Amino acid sequence: MDPNRPRRQSTSPWVYVGCGCAAIAFLIVAGIAGMAWWGVRKGKELEKAYSTPGGREKMVRGVLAYDKLPAGYHPGVSFSIPMVMDIAILTDQKEGISEGPDERDQFDERGFIYLSVHSWVGNEAELRRYVRGEGKRPEWFGEGDTDFQEGEILRRGSVQA
Repeated sequence: MDPNRPRRQSTSPWVYVGCGCAAIAFLIVAGIAGMAWWGVRKGKELEKAYSTPGGREKMVRGVLAYDKLPAGYHPGVSFSIPMVMDIAILTDQKEGISEGPDERDQFDERGFIYLSVHSWVGNEAELRRYVRGEGKRPEWFGEGDTDFQEGEILRRGSVQA
């Protein structure tokens, strides 16, 4: 080993810590920017769909499949949050959901809100078989404090709000 040769210094651990923190910060900023971009794009898409004749019905039909709506109901608004849920709102107003500041402007006398939450736990096929009466009750079904008996009518009538 040559004593005149300069000795190589090792990299400080703080360099690695700083690079790791910078990478995490970059991923967070990129995630926020991605969600903002998606939100703006989705907003423009919804605005275009709802300003086009028949666009509102097409959007609602994409979430809630139907042949004919019940008398007095009209497509209101619908949107999807990927991998989370789909929402469709039917209203009794022919022009759909109003843009009034008061939430009571959304419905005149009645409305219907359909919410489909995407499955993340359990086996959906097993649950569907049980609900149709074709299979046994899934073991994990009672974990959410939810239970009903076959043929049981949960409730009929209208909800006053």
